[in-house]
Amino acid sequence: MKISKDRVVELEPTPLARFVNVKNIYCIHSYWYSKDFHFAGERHEAMELVYVENGSVVVGTEQSVAVLQAGEAFLHLPWEFHRIFANHTQSRVLIFTFSLTDRSKIGLAANRVLKTDTLDRVYINTIYHRGVRLVAGKNDQPTTKIKSNPYDAQFVKNSLELLLLHLAEECVSLSSPCGINATAPMSHSRVVIATLQYLNSHLRSKINLTDLSATVGYSVSYIVSSFKREIGDSVIDYLIKMRIQKACEIIATNKISFQDVADNLNYESLQYFSMQFKSVTGLTPSQFRKSVIADSAYLDIDFEDAGKVNDPFTEVVS
Repeated sequence: MKISKDRVVELEPTPLARFVNVKNIYCIHSYWYSKDFHFAGERHEAMELVYVENGSVVVGTEQSVAVLQAGEAFLHLPWEFHRIFANHTQSRVLIFTFSLTDRSKIGLAANRVLKTDTLDRVYINTIYHRGVRLVAGKNDQPTTKIKSNPYDAQFVKNSLELLLLHLAEECVSLSSPCGINATAPMSHSRVVIATLQYLNSHLRSKINLTDLSATVGYSVSYIVSSFKREIGDSVIDYLIKMRIQKACEIIATNKISFQDVADNLNYESLQYFSMQFKSVTGLTPSQFRKSVIADSAYLDIDFEDAGKVNDPFTEVVS
């Protein structure tokens, strides 16, 4: 049959609705947590996706707590108070913070233990490897030697949208949404949560239990006993751990002297800071810095290797 070159065919288009639209990326974090790591908590305007690559962590909000194993993720909503700590084992955790134009579309996936598969991990690797150089220098993110290229933003945006779509779809398809586990109510009382918030906001200040009591609205004895019972540490011991964790972050992400680190955290002397640092981490500040240099994945440092885009599928399945 002869077909005329002048034939015009009218095609009926199929509109493609945008179900999930990532508006902004804020941070791409990579952390190695020691088995005793505790982060008291924070809240911010962005959504936050926590993914456990190795080990196990516990994540919590004011309403729930969940245990995450390797290969599992957890999605926090904007302005939701959230905290994380190691589940008695060393762990590597990736954290992505971002905003959506309409978060209601993936609401079912929030505050649930999300199980990832090989496809999800391809998306996660792409987000991480390209994202670290895309956000470098912003929101306390370190700079990278490998600069972002014009394709990174689209790769990160598309990969994150596909990851969220896949996780949300899996939640809808399961009769028990997302295979929820360990979603019992948060065990911490109001006095302990208020104390943790106070400590987090006074990390660089000298803490006085009388001032803490006046701010939190409970007696010193009640605060001390409740905190010890629920957290397992005294208020002061826990504050020391928080400060040393912050010191680890500063040392890992800044090329400043240990004296400046001690001053930043309001220690009276470098000797006292070094003594507490070794007591908590088992390393001197100098030994810790050397270990950080040897492992470029620890606490967002350098990201020279992370900025190199390798084949993510090969990394996942090998």
